[in-house]
Amino acid sequence: MTKYFFSKLITILLCLLPFFSCSLFEDKAKINKPLELQAPSYIRGMAQIELLIQDQVQLEMNDVQLFCNGKEVPITLKQSANNYVIAFDSKGIQEGLQLFSVRIPKVKEDTTSEFLTAEAAIEVDNFLPPFKFETGYVDQFNFRSESGLPGYDFYYLQSISDYKYNVYFADAEGNVISKVYDVSTCNEEIEIELDPSIIGQDFYFVRAEKYYFDYIHTAANEEEHIENHKLTYEHVSSSDQEMKTFRPRNDDSKLILKIAHEVSRVYKNFGGAKSQRFLYSDEYYSYHEFIYRELEQNEKVYPFIFYSDDKSRGVAIVFQNYESGSTVSVELEDIQDAIAVQPFPEKNGEWIYIESLIDIHGKDVYCSNNLQSINNNGKERVLFPIKDNKIKTFAVSRSGYSDDFMAYSYSTKHVETLPIAVSSIELNRKNGDELKYENGIYSISRKDFMDEKDNLSLVAKFETGIKDGREQLTEVTVESKARLGAKMDLGSGISSQNLYDGYFESLRPDHLKMITSNYESNKSQKENGYYLLQVIDLFKESSSSRKISNYGDWKQKEVGEMYRINP
Repeated sequence: MTKYFFSKLITILLCLLPFFSCSLFEDKAKINKPLELQAPSYIRGMAQIELLIQDQVQLEMNDVQLFCNGKEVPITLKQSANNYVIAFDSKGIQEGLQLFSVRIPKVKEDTTSEFLTAEAAIEVDNFLPPFKFETGYVDQFNFRSESGLPGYDFYYLQSISDYKYNVYFADAEGNVISKVYDVSTCNEEIEIELDPSIIGQDFYFVRAEKYYFDYIHTAANEEEHIENHKLTYEHVSSSDQEMKTFRPRNDDSKLILKIAHEVSRVYKNFGGAKSQRFLYSDEYYSYHEFIYRELEQNEKVYPFIFYSDDKSRGVAIVFQNYESGSTVSVELEDIQDAIAVQPFPEKNGEWIYIESLIDIHGKDVYCSNNLQSINNNGKERVLFPIKDNKIKTFAVSRSGYSDDFMAYSYSTKHVETLPIAVSSIELNRKNGDELKYENGIYSISRKDFMDEKDNLSLVAKFETGIKDGREQLTEVTVESKARLGAKMDLGSGISSQNLYDGYFESLRPDHLKMITSNYESNKSQKENGYYLLQVIDLFKESSSSRKISNYGDWKQKEVGEMYRINP
């Protein structure tokens, strides 16, 4: 039996020998090619490609040629140790991944001549991503809404004025590498050449904004005068070829609501329009003009809602559901029973947040057709039906928070019917490493369930006192990709080209009021699984050490701002 076993083994080995021989031959050929190119992953300005040539091959080195996608490139040939180096200028070559090939003729034998060739794909990376701001982009942010007269019992003013907007590029460490551009004059495509001394392909497109905000409401005895500053670091790669175009939003869309008197007399309303004004009234209806913005990609809609005092009945009007210029009537029969009521915990706990998936002109859009209600049962969210549109599914998210940190964790799924229990939606509470602070540097990194293309960001909010009767507020944001992480160094200050009289450079850790870390999936909005994670930290007025504030009034203000929970 032993002899038989060894006989079979030898037979098998002999049968496999051709395969091993072939494999060994291929590996040897791969290692010992007559000509190989040793090239960097990207080239910028004056570039070099090293030629790795077998010693036994005789070549005509005076006739070396370099081609890019079949077109010859002028070169200089240098000898380096035992190898040769091709030097050339990449600035005349198109940006992006290009196929380079080298051809070297062998020494002629008789009347025949052969060539050695080799290829390599290399990223040509001489410029930063081009950008353009269309005319009117800045002007769209200035607005003024006013009613009543100053000095009288009722006077209302809300305005944003003197909006300034500058942009520039910085390297991965935040150091400025370009001049500053005034957005109001950036109406042409701008492409910035990178200095060959600047290494790497990860950069920041930095946007610096400044504006004045005024709010007066004499009836409510409320008044605010604020000087706002925003600095946003958006991660970009110099390998990106697509133009970043910033266009003003279309604010000219209009809708006339023809509201039956029996509706307007009984039901309150809460708006989702940029502005509205009363036109006229007849025997049965009042007519109101609404100005609203058209829907942008992956954007939610916030409808105009009519509702009863106890919020048990109502209807949501989605302006974008209709063609601009349409007249839509709101009748008493449009008011329906609320679809669902979801309790909202007062303090520690978890809750679910419900939105509706609807179709608007062939696109799936998420609609926040709900209001927050405060009654004997505590705080609740009430979901209302939508006029002239059928809800396809409900997007239900489970969230939570606790005393030691403020954590908003969105894990979303679609359901056909309501109500749904909080416990039916899984919530991953892996927030331990979400936000870190060490030696003056705040950082965020997540690797457990993220794709490397997903987005990370840090948002810091500062208060720097009062100047000329105005409160000064600043928001600094760092947006990055998961593969890079995001960090914000407050210990050494924030550089912004001394913009706006050095305002950003004067920020100090003791000005910091809140810092938020965010993770957002780069996949389609509200896809099953994680879509958004946030952790929020609050800080003492005079210290950068971490402190969690009492929940109290802060919770209602900040949650309302971040998730647009209707008051």
